[in-house]
Amino acid sequence: MNTGSTTLGYARSAHFAGHHRVYSRMKKSHPEYIALIGGKREGPWACYSSEGLAQETVRHAKFMYDHYDQPSVSLWPADGFKKCECESCGSKTPSEVVWEFVDRVAAELYTTHPDRLVVCGAYTPYVDPPSSIERLTP
Repeated sequence: MNTGSTTLGYARSAHFAGHHRVYSRMKKSHPEYIALIGGKREGPWACYSSEGLAQETVRHAKFMYDHYDQPSVSLWPADGFKKCECESCGSKTPSEVVWEFVDRVAAELYTTHPDRLVVCGAYTPYVDPPSSIERLTP
Protein backbone atom coordinates (compact mmCIF):
# COMPACT_ATOMS: atom_id res chain seq x y z
CA MET A 1 0.00 0.00 0.00
CA ASN A 2 1.35 3.42 -0.90
CA THR A 3 1.05 5.05 2.51
CA GLY A 4 2.75 8.28 1.45
CA SER A 5 -0.41 9.63 -0.17
CA THR A 6 -3.08 8.21 2.08
CA THR A 7 -5.24 10.12 4.55
CA LEU A 8 -5.90 6.99 6.56
CA GLY A 9 -3.46 7.78 9.31
CA TYR A 10 0.11 7.83 8.03
CA ALA A 11 2.51 9.91 10.16
CA ARG A 12 2.91 12.63 7.54
CA SER A 13 -0.81 13.35 7.58
CA ALA A 14 -1.96 16.33 9.56
CA HIS A 15 -5.26 18.01 10.37
CA PHE A 16 -7.73 16.25 8.07
CA ALA A 17 -6.17 12.83 8.50
CA GLY A 18 -7.79 9.71 9.93
CA HIS A 19 -8.91 11.16 13.24
CA HIS A 20 -10.98 13.90 11.64
CA ARG A 21 -12.68 11.23 9.54
CA VAL A 22 -13.68 9.37 12.72
CA TYR A 23 -15.79 12.14 14.22
CA SER A 24 -16.90 14.03 11.12
CA ARG A 25 -18.66 10.93 9.77
CA MET A 26 -20.45 10.48 13.09
CA LYS A 27 -21.69 14.05 13.41
CA LYS A 28 -25.36 13.09 13.03
CA SER A 29 -25.33 9.89 15.08
CA HIS A 30 -23.02 11.25 17.81
CA PRO A 31 -23.22 15.05 17.98
CA GLU A 32 -21.48 14.89 21.39
CA TYR A 33 -18.22 14.10 19.50
CA ILE A 34 -18.32 17.57 17.93
CA ALA A 35 -17.12 20.71 19.73
CA LEU A 36 -19.71 22.86 21.48
CA ILE A 37 -19.04 26.43 20.33
CA GLY A 38 -21.38 29.28 21.15
CA GLY A 39 -23.99 26.81 22.33
CA LYS A 40 -23.99 24.80 19.07
CA ARG A 41 -22.16 21.63 18.00
CA GLU A 42 -19.81 22.88 15.30
CA GLY A 43 -17.47 20.87 13.11
CA PRO A 44 -14.88 20.10 11.96
CA TRP A 45 -13.71 20.48 15.55
CA ALA A 46 -13.95 17.75 18.15
CA CYS A 47 -15.02 17.57 21.77
CA TYR A 48 -11.87 15.96 23.15
CA SER A 49 -13.42 15.15 26.52
CA SER A 50 -15.96 12.81 24.87
CA GLU A 51 -15.28 9.27 26.09
CA GLY A 52 -17.19 7.91 23.10
CA LEU A 53 -14.91 9.82 20.73
CA ALA A 54 -11.85 8.41 22.50
CA GLN A 55 -13.17 4.85 22.15
CA GLU A 56 -14.09 5.36 18.46
CA THR A 57 -10.61 6.74 17.86
CA VAL A 58 -9.03 3.70 19.54
CA ARG A 59 -11.17 1.39 17.37
CA HIS A 60 -10.20 3.33 14.25
CA ALA A 61 -6.49 3.16 15.13
CA LYS A 62 -6.61 -0.57 15.82
CA PHE A 63 -8.37 -1.10 12.48
CA MET A 64 -5.68 0.90 10.68
CA TYR A 65 -2.90 -1.00 12.47
CA ASP A 66 -4.42 -4.45 12.00
CA HIS A 67 -6.06 -4.29 8.57
CA TYR A 68 -3.85 -1.83 6.71
CA ASP A 69 -0.63 -2.47 8.63
CA GLN A 70 -0.23 1.25 9.23
CA PRO A 71 2.83 2.13 11.32
CA SER A 72 1.00 5.10 12.89
CA VAL A 73 -2.23 7.03 13.16
CA SER A 74 -2.61 10.78 13.16
CA LEU A 75 -4.61 12.49 15.90
CA TRP A 76 -3.95 16.05 14.75
CA PRO A 77 -6.96 18.29 15.40
CA ALA A 78 -8.71 19.83 12.41
CA ASP A 79 -7.05 22.92 10.96
CA GLY A 80 -8.23 26.23 12.39
CA PHE A 81 -8.56 24.61 15.82
CA LYS A 82 -11.41 25.83 18.02
CA LYS A 83 -11.64 24.54 21.57
CA CYS A 84 -14.86 22.96 22.70
CA GLU A 85 -16.74 25.00 25.31
CA CYS A 86 -18.55 22.11 26.99
CA GLU A 87 -18.38 21.74 30.76
CA SER A 88 -15.49 19.25 30.60
CA CYS A 89 -13.37 21.10 28.04
CA GLY A 90 -14.28 24.69 28.93
CA SER A 91 -11.96 25.24 31.89
CA LYS A 92 -8.93 23.60 30.25
CA THR A 93 -6.32 25.17 28.00
CA PRO A 94 -6.21 24.08 24.36
CA SER A 95 -2.99 22.16 25.13
CA GLU A 96 -4.64 20.30 28.00
CA VAL A 97 -7.68 19.41 25.89
CA VAL A 98 -5.68 18.12 22.91
CA TRP A 99 -2.78 16.41 24.69
CA GLU A 100 -4.92 14.74 27.38
CA PHE A 101 -6.99 13.21 24.57
CA VAL A 102 -3.92 12.12 22.60
CA ASP A 103 -2.32 10.63 25.70
CA ARG A 104 -5.52 8.82 26.73
CA VAL A 105 -5.86 7.22 23.27
CA ALA A 106 -2.14 6.45 23.06
CA ALA A 107 -2.10 4.81 26.51
CA GLU A 108 -4.88 2.44 25.50
CA LEU A 109 -3.27 1.64 22.15
CA TYR A 110 0.10 1.04 23.79
CA THR A 111 -1.36 -1.93 25.68
CA THR A 112 -2.23 -3.76 22.44
CA HIS A 113 0.10 -2.19 19.84
CA PRO A 114 3.31 -1.07 21.59
CA ASP A 115 5.19 -1.23 18.27
CA ARG A 116 2.96 1.40 16.57
CA LEU A 117 2.87 5.17 16.82
CA VAL A 118 0.29 7.84 17.57
CA VAL A 119 1.17 11.15 15.93
CA CYS A 120 0.09 14.69 16.78
CA GLY A 121 1.92 17.94 16.24
CA ALA A 122 2.22 20.84 18.65
CA TYR A 123 0.48 23.54 16.64
CA THR A 124 -0.42 27.17 17.33
CA PRO A 125 -3.12 27.05 20.08
CA TYR A 126 -1.87 23.76 21.57
CA VAL A 127 1.88 24.30 21.12
CA ASP A 128 2.64 24.67 24.85
CA PRO A 129 3.17 21.57 26.97
CA PRO A 130 0.05 20.83 29.03
CA SER A 131 0.54 21.33 32.77
CA SER A 132 -1.78 18.37 33.43
CA ILE A 133 0.58 15.76 31.92
CA GLU A 134 4.00 15.15 33.38
CA ARG A 135 5.11 12.64 30.74
CA LEU A 136 3.30 11.39 27.63
CA THR A 137 2.68 7.67 27.06
CA PRO A 138 5.65 6.10 25.25
